[in-house]
Amino acid sequence: MHFATIGAGVAGLASAIALRQAGHSVSVYERAPAIRSLGAGIVSWPNASWVLDMLGVWEALRPHGTRVHAMQRYTSGGEWLGCIDVRVIDAAMGHASMAILRHDLMHALLARALELGVVLHYGQRLRDVVALEEAGAGATQLIFENGATVQPDWVLGTEGRMRSRCRAFVLGSEDAARPVYQGFVNWIGICETAEPVFEPGAVLDYWGTGERFGVVALSPQRAYWAGGAAAPLGQAEPAHYRTELTRRFAHWPAPVQQALAGTPDGGIHQIFLHDHDPTPQWQRANVLLLGDAAHAPLPTSGQGACQALEDAWHLAQCVQAQGDDVPQAWQQFAALRQPKTAGITLAGRHLARGIFHTPAAGIAQRNRVARETDYAAMAAGMAQGWSQGLPLSPVAA
Repeated sequence: MHFATIGAGVAGLASAIALRQAGHSVSVYERAPAIRSLGAGIVSWPNASWVLDMLGVWEALRPHGTRVHAMQRYTSGGEWLGCIDVRVIDAAMGHASMAILRHDLMHALLARALELGVVLHYGQRLRDVVALEEAGAGATQLIFENGATVQPDWVLGTEGRMRSRCRAFVLGSEDAARPVYQGFVNWIGICETAEPVFEPGAVLDYWGTGERFGVVALSPQRAYWAGGAAAPLGQAEPAHYRTELTRRFAHWPAPVQQALAGTPDGGIHQIFLHDHDPTPQWQRANVLLLGDAAHAPLPTSGQGACQALEDAWHLAQCVQAQGDDVPQAWQQFAALRQPKTAGITLAGRHLARGIFHTPAAGIAQRNRVARETDYAAMAAGMAQGWSQGLPLSPVAA
């Protein structure tokens, strides 16, 4: 069977790899002129690391990553709130958590896809998906802005959360497909410092009033970071990023100042954060949604790229299990994936509300709850939730 994948992000490349490993033909259509690395870095939690291993990517990627061992929470003034021992999660799930730059992840996926013979078409921006009733039930035609048309057997919509033509086709309208702005903005970057100032493998998470700053150390002199703040939806203004960050985070702890100081102005990017309301409809005709086009959790979930990778593995498993009955495979896929991804999306929203939308009068109570949290139980719950649906095995003590 031949699959056309729209979008060469994490979900697009990973699903192409998984389907090629299962023996299918895959063409990927990407609107950009080359592979892009949107975002600074990610933590590949054990569920994602396991999928990367199954896709034949883990060993090539591992030298570029840093093993994560702890998630440490503080107030914006540096007061200790608690710590999640990531080693507990890793042991329960049987694989490592690794911090990696998104650039390295994308290029590892690309190399593996090309190794397997996936065909990539760059500069192909999808304009429309058209149902071809005269060609039989389930047939569609893809129309690109440059006038090219394709009529594949099966279409995977992996264009991301913001402007997915495949999502609009599946849900029936642009309005239904439109993502939901969640009231906060992130600035992201990668920093290099002259002196060793970071603890490799430590995730530092600082909470303020309507603001947050996270630093993920890759080495003593290198880290990626994200600074967030509640804000109305607006326009990105790159010339003002440094000024805004300096104003907001001027009195935050030293790692925040070191991360900002070590990042060049051109290396700071801004993202207005959107997600999708969970929907049970991921398929129409021969089009199936995957990754952020289907379910787009906020970065507060920690699982955006991880769930896109899970999608890829599950899709190939379902197609293989159902043989030539792809519609049945896609129904099985949706039944497996929708409950887990909906829960992760809503959990990401809940944490975002607590960080960015708790009124000033409630901050002391929020921080008190954080200090009194049973972080061992939280780690166990995270491992249990993220393991759902995957054949993972704990590491023996």
